[in-house]
Amino acid sequence: MEKWNKIALMKCLWNLCVKSDTLWVKWINFYYMKGRDVMECEAGTSWSWVIKHILKQKDLAIQHQSIWTKAEQRRSFSMRNMYIAMMQEEQGVVWKGLVQGNHARPRAVLMLWILCHGKIATKDRLCRFGIITDRIYSLCKAADETISHVFFECRITNQIWKDVMEWLQIKRQPRGWTEEINWMIENTRKKGWKAYLLKIACAESVYGIWHHRNETVFYRNNPNTITQDIIDRITYRGWMNQNYRKHVAGLMT
Repeated sequence: MEKWNKIALMKCLWNLCVKSDTLWVKWINFYYMKGRDVMECEAGTSWSWVIKHILKQKDLAIQHQSIWTKAEQRRSFSMRNMYIAMMQEEQGVVWKGLVQGNHARPRAVLMLWILCHGKIATKDRLCRFGIITDRIYSLCKAADETISHVFFECRITNQIWKDVMEWLQIKRQPRGWTEEINWMIENTRKKGWKAYLLKIACAESVYGIWHHRNETVFYRNNPNTITQDIIDRITYRGWMNQNYRKHVAGLMT
């Protein structure tokens, strides 16, 4: 959204440079530019906020000079082309494979995406914002509620991960957030049914644990079926792929 807003402002800048016949451009040129070149003009201190931010996009236009020049020549500014160019400049995030092509429930994939961004509203994060003062994790009441503790280090959630991995026939002792996310990234890059189900399990386990945490915090419920619920979700989502049904059936026996 931030990039799109900048591109929208850049199109306004392009209009000032090219669309000299429009009333808005004529007014800006008369009131602010006073005959000066838009790309050479510096914003005055008394200029409006909008005009200042439009002129700030000159550096961005220079960075993408080839697209900018083509737009001037064709007298048509493509916001789509500029957006694609800006996105291609960024290096892909290392965990994108965990959410791309993940056949878990959309709500579970979304929760995993939020978690990878570190934006889940854990108590330690809420404390930094001054919203609450209690930092203790509600499930085990043994440590501060951080992302690493909520999903991997807590004795309760640690056991959930171990049980889910054991069901997938994977021997894995869960560790901290950094180690686990790197391990999942590496193992979900592989081909085959196990990597396919592991990707689903990653999203469904994250969603299941966070839902379990919320049930405890807000409703004082502490269901004992959380692990089985996660496994049932993995089974159902995995069964939808006909190529891997026999493997899912093998795990169910």
